[in-house]
Amino acid sequence: MIRTQVLAALVSVSVFGLLSCSPLAPQKPVIVAYMEEADRAIARSDWVKAYRFAEDGLISSREDVKARAMQMMRQYPQLIAAAESTFSRESIARTVEIHAPGKGIEVESRRLNMFRVVASDDQYGRALENLQSVAALSVDPLIADSRTKENDSLERERQEAKRKKEQEVAALEYANAVLSAEEAKKHARYRCGTRQACDKSFALTQIFISERADMKIQVATNTIIETYSPTDANRIGMKAIRMPGRGESAEITISIKCRDDGSIASKSLCAMTQDYLYSLYPKFLASAMR
Repeated sequence: MIRTQVLAALVSVSVFGLLSCSPLAPQKPVIVAYMEEADRAIARSDWVKAYRFAEDGLISSREDVKARAMQMMRQYPQLIAAAESTFSRESIARTVEIHAPGKGIEVESRRLNMFRVVASDDQYGRALENLQSVAALSVDPLIADSRTKENDSLERERQEAKRKKEQEVAALEYANAVLSAEEAKKHARYRCGTRQACDKSFALTQIFISERADMKIQVATNTIIETYSPTDANRIGMKAIRMPGRGESAEITISIKCRDDGSIASKSLCAMTQDYLYSLYPKFLASAMR
């Protein structure tokens, strides 16, 4: 809504220039207008509005805009706190209510990728958990938006073209999320050299699984830890294997299973969750084994 108002203002300026027959000044890029709005919001200490405008800059293809957005985040820590507040369950639910479930989850997933640039692991994890919770409660949008003009064939064609474009973008984001998760999985392993170190690291792995998986552990031995398979959409199950090596050495690996509801939005959220947990596991062990 806020961004729509900015775009409308830019269009109004252009129309006024045409009507007055005066030469039009070069229209500034939308992302630049967003950053200027962020500056004005910061001046008013309106931190949520400031972050909403600045967040696109965090992944902008323009290096000057990206640098400016990052500088804002470093200079004003209030922006990070405001950003986290926009990923509360209530805030995400409002987005879903406005856009309908499938589209709403896509919008918030895209925003979450922006937030990850500046968030700590804990902040990102909490935001991701809230998004999962709302996604699990959302109903798959099988009924078209009531606001769609069903009797207007041109409007239906426009909506269909828009939907296809959004599907293409969502599919690309899903593919990127899968690649990122696969890369993170390669590093989600721990090598230990002594029995004592291996016992400790495997015990810590069980703690990690019990804290991070949605499903209860059904098997826990000296060589395998496994939860029940997830039964609901966007829920997580995990498995860890302790593979013996030479002497007392071993390698511990984990695998993460996420159940999706078949939609691209749900699949993307699963891939993002897997990416996050695969990345978090070696950090958790490295910190705990010190």
